[in-house]
Amino acid sequence: MSNSSSSDDFYKSYPITCDLSYNPFLEIFKYIIQAGYLFIGACLIIYMLYIMLFKYRPIYWSKSYFRIFIFDLITTLIRILSDMFFGRVILNIPPLCPILSPFFSDYSFILKSHKVIENYVAASKSVCQVILTLNRMTCTMLPVTHNYYWDKYIVLAMLLNFALPFGAIWSLIHSRVYGKSTFGGFYTSYKRAISWASLSRLQSICVTISIVLTLIFSTLTFWSLKNLSERAKNVEKMLCFVTFWLTGVFVFISSIWYFWALCSNCSWDNPWIFQWQLVSYDLMMLGTPIVMIIINRQLRN
Repeated sequence: MSNSSSSDDFYKSYPITCDLSYNPFLEIFKYIIQAGYLFIGACLIIYMLYIMLFKYRPIYWSKSYFRIFIFDLITTLIRILSDMFFGRVILNIPPLCPILSPFFSDYSFILKSHKVIENYVAASKSVCQVILTLNRMTCTMLPVTHNYYWDKYIVLAMLLNFALPFGAIWSLIHSRVYGKSTFGGFYTSYKRAISWASLSRLQSICVTISIVLTLIFSTLTFWSLKNLSERAKNVEKMLCFVTFWLTGVFVFISSIWYFWALCSNCSWDNPWIFQWQLVSYDLMMLGTPIVMIIINRQLRN
């Protein structure tokens, strides 16, 4: 996935050799499929943001849970657009590779921005997961004072949601990002600026902490549900279902990060492993808005 680097080769040129053995029609078809469901996901998120931020803002903005969820939707939308209009284009449209590769052989701000965005959003979802489950736990355990405390500290929660993901990508920000051939196109890889701070290791730590805290908070949430009224139970179960969906996807994604963190001799040249990563990210990005719309009658109507 990456190699250590020094400041001397930060701006070193990395020529991209396009693999012309891939069937261009099959690869373009793969892009059309991926762009299609990413477009649907983007439309769903834009629709939800319109409902929550404009049409029914007083209803959703008054609830701390949905303020945090809105932040997650915005970061997810940015990641989807970056993938749909750049990441999957350079990856799955082989005829563009010989044309675009010379522009990305040298240091590219666009290439690095895409790499940073995709990994920031991945880490952000881990942090957001913890905050959302903490929000549900306090709602069931402290139903009387829940709104008071979250209204008081919601700005701090949002700042943490924004800032903490940088703890998983700080090494990437200081590293050299370059293009590497795969699937008839090329994708982003990087040369580590700090040898021990691999992206997979930092992301796996972030995901591990998220899963542990999420399981603790969720267990306490369900334990506290018995003290709520039947109507309140139904509402909490609905929101908890969304957070548990995220937890399941995080477990899937964490297996990938652990694989690369523990396997120092492994290579990203295996297209099936790389495809596994793409599928897991797509599940993470598209699953949340779909599940929320399915279980939330107000959004459906």
